[in-house]
Amino acid sequence: MKKLIFIILSVVLINTLCSLSFASFRKGPYLQNVTENSITICWQTDGSTTGTVYYGIGNTNLSETDNTVANFHEVTLNGLTSETEYQYYVTAGADTSSTNTFSTAVSPGSDFSFVAHADNQPINTTTTAHEEAVSKIESLSPRFVVSAGDMWQTNDSNHVQTFFDIESDLLKKITLFPARGNHEYINLPLNPDRFEQYLSLPTNLVADDADAYYSFDYGNSHFLFINTEPEVGYGTASAQYAAIVSDLDSANANADIKHIFVVMHRAAHSNGTRHGSNENRNLSSVLGPLFVEHNVDIVFQGHDHMYERFHPEGTDGPLTLSGNHSVANPDRITEGVTYVVTGGGGSSLDNVPSAPTTETNATPNLTSRIAKKTYEVMQVDVSGNEIEVIVYCVNEDINRNGILDSGEDCDGDGILDTNGSAILDKFTINKSSDIPSCPSLYYWNGADFERSGFLFPGAIPRENEYTDHIPLRQLMLKDNKFVLQIRETEEEKSFIDMTKLIIVDHEADVDIRNIFLERNFLPNPHVRNYEMWYNSSTGLEVLKQNSKMRTLSPVSAIHSVLKNVKSLLETSDDIYVQMNQGETLELTFPYLPLDDEVRDIIFVGEGYYVPLTP
Repeated sequence: MKKLIFIILSVVLINTLCSLSFASFRKGPYLQNVTENSITICWQTDGSTTGTVYYGIGNTNLSETDNTVANFHEVTLNGLTSETEYQYYVTAGADTSSTNTFSTAVSPGSDFSFVAHADNQPINTTTTAHEEAVSKIESLSPRFVVSAGDMWQTNDSNHVQTFFDIESDLLKKITLFPARGNHEYINLPLNPDRFEQYLSLPTNLVADDADAYYSFDYGNSHFLFINTEPEVGYGTASAQYAAIVSDLDSANANADIKHIFVVMHRAAHSNGTRHGSNENRNLSSVLGPLFVEHNVDIVFQGHDHMYERFHPEGTDGPLTLSGNHSVANPDRITEGVTYVVTGGGGSSLDNVPSAPTTETNATPNLTSRIAKKTYEVMQVDVSGNEIEVIVYCVNEDINRNGILDSGEDCDGDGILDTNGSAILDKFTINKSSDIPSCPSLYYWNGADFERSGFLFPGAIPRENEYTDHIPLRQLMLKDNKFVLQIRETEEEKSFIDMTKLIIVDHEADVDIRNIFLERNFLPNPHVRNYEMWYNSSTGLEVLKQNSKMRTLSPVSAIHSVLKNVKSLLETSDDIYVQMNQGETLELTFPYLPLDDEVRDIIFVGEGYYVPLTP
């Protein structure tokens, strides 16, 4: 009997030792959940084993061991120094990984860059586009990567392994923060939940890793990841919705946070032909108002496999960037929420209508600024109050046959581009008050004067004077009149030449937003190319045929210092009303009874401004 027990114990011991000795890395090591003072390192081995992470600054003299005998490990390293590069390697049984590096998160005062993309979905051997995207990301050396979901095709172990094989060299030195997409739910519960199994993400908003909505701060920015899948829900009565509201409130209250980025899979705004905003139309109506209210900068979306960027959404609805944009003359956005679909991460591509195309099923319907059926990655550079986004084309494997195409003319310059050489889109966002801000327009909302937005932004100096047009959808009567204010709050002088209101009464099924370019933001401050505010030569005539348009001049114009200046504002005659910092101009316009079903009001103002500081 003792001999039998000895034999059994020997077999068990031998099996255990073999497992510990011959386990080899299957996934990783790869990085997760980096902060200023910590990081999590994960790996999977073929057999069960313990494991140790060796790490340090310029050496690997420190170590952290997981003594659990298992084939998957996640080890969190704490007490790290912010904004610092560390070396590390992992031992698992007799196997040792290569020595790699990771960098802890930056402090709020430091610049950083990250990359956004989505919808990799590699299918075994047809992986070329995904591989090329990863190659481009590695060349950009971002601090981390955000994914808008659908990283793998299904929860089948082969599909998940293909993703980790392709991303292996990237993820051993760059942290991945993903949103959960619909493909991360496919084949559940026939397979284990690989998203929950292999990812170690923040749990500050929900304790269950599988629900996968969370947030974190990095530098001066806040990142919110939303689960748009029905398995979790995002309706106003859901736990996730309450968490989103609380999270965004906290971000707004944090003086260190200058920017807010949202990452989610299904698109609130998309013209993609596979899904589009029609499939998820309540996303824009439920979550969109929260993003506007909390001054979100960019919403990164996936689901449709292409690239699309929209004119922003502001407090009064859709907004429009004027003039032509290019890499040399990028859009410069100073207000509103910018939605992008960055679904060109590797899966088969979808068709998308050429820009500009206006949605028909979103709330509100936004118009695309640029749209392209292409593989791409987005580089986002954050520096103080400025966000610069550069979107790079990635060569296509459009037939999904594992053969990389020779090139494409992604940027339209007539030259076939090598991988990652072409810039598809470029834009900047700066909503701060320390840029030349121009005077602001305020409207009466029934209880107080509320800011509508900047007036003729970018009109510096007089030779760049132009006529601005601002829609006012919530204008209420004050003493049975329309009352507006122009306020000069910055260190600058503004010069107002002419003001008026255009009243447009029309039937409910006439949408003047499809005819009018509603607003200009600040383009390149040294290149002014302001166009007429309707988007075609026939637009005004079409509008006249379907509505009643009337133009109103002010019945009074009272300057806080100069007093009555009405006569100076009735015509465009280069005779200006000057406004200095702290001064207000109150404009009163007559009320006209509604002459149809719906009314739109557009404020028209002409002028320029001159900053007093360089």
